[in-house]
Amino acid sequence: MNSKVFIKKGDYTNSKDFIRETFETFKDIEFSEGEKVLIYFDGDFDKNKNISTFPNPVFIEELVKFLLDKGVNVRVGSSVLEKDKDIIDILEDYPVDVVSFMLEGFEKTKHKKIIIGKERKKVGDHIQRRILSKIYLPKSFFWADSLIPISKIKLHPFFTFSGVIAGVTTLVPSYTRTELYFYGASPKDFAAALSEVFTIVKEKVKISFLDGVKIFQGDEIRGSKFDLNVFISSNDMLSLDSLGSVLVGFKPSNIPLFTSLSLRHLGTYRLTQITLSGDYFERLIRHPEPPSLRKISLFGKTKFFINREKCTDCEECLNVCAFSAINLKNYTIDNKKCSACFECFLRCPEEAISFKN
Repeated sequence: MNSKVFIKKGDYTNSKDFIRETFETFKDIEFSEGEKVLIYFDGDFDKNKNISTFPNPVFIEELVKFLLDKGVNVRVGSSVLEKDKDIIDILEDYPVDVVSFMLEGFEKTKHKKIIIGKERKKVGDHIQRRILSKIYLPKSFFWADSLIPISKIKLHPFFTFSGVIAGVTTLVPSYTRTELYFYGASPKDFAAALSEVFTIVKEKVKISFLDGVKIFQGDEIRGSKFDLNVFISSNDMLSLDSLGSVLVGFKPSNIPLFTSLSLRHLGTYRLTQITLSGDYFERLIRHPEPPSLRKISLFGKTKFFINREKCTDCEECLNVCAFSAINLKNYTIDNKKCSACFECFLRCPEEAISFKN
């Protein structure tokens, strides 16, 4: 497959035009009458600050309208969609199913064989050993004939750049996510584990989108808003995230998740191998504040602490911690159990959790 990326400067009032131009650019992508299409996305909502990292509801609405005009059956879903009422409300008058994957349930699927090529040293390939014990995906995944992932561009201490690749984790149940983060101590092991889910999901993806209009610089939902004012689409999820990372000042080759997926033949991150169209991307590059540095090494790792004076015992940190490393009886975090995923730090509504490298 020839990897293509389409990029356009604009804001949410340009959503309709961007979607139309995307499918004019990717003329080989067609939808048949009655085809079942699942639009899925990741994100979170901080009700105290009224901040959402879900893709913009207007963009989702325009995509739904475009697909309905093509005569397809549309379903829209996310891990816990109830967090963003704006998306639910804006789709209320359309003949689409709106689902939360955690509520509808999951079904087991088979692992797929992944071949790893040794870049630059043509000494043959080898098969990746299985890492995840089992893989479950939402019922809507099996209902769908094709998938369209959307993600808002986010800067994240764990992923560095969070887009549609990191967004794949919204398709798995919490126990699979726990197993994924278990391998988070090693970026290579985490990428290998995620690739087992990614290779299954990728087969159904027709087109993917990045919402880069209004992003958060610094640490995702705890950071400040930043106007990037771009939309990006691609027929290759890795190419999409790769170009998105360039637009916020990163080198894709410095992001282990990208290089590991490329090594597994799951897309390309090299700009020289991607066909670009739309606006001239080099004029759109910005340098927002980067995410916090995550340290994992033989000489130490990032450690987290709870400020008991700020803590209100809301237990949001307990809900997001995959390893039961948090003890609110004595306001401590067991850093031996902790994988330094930064989720408690990002999700605490009172900003009562801090860290040191």
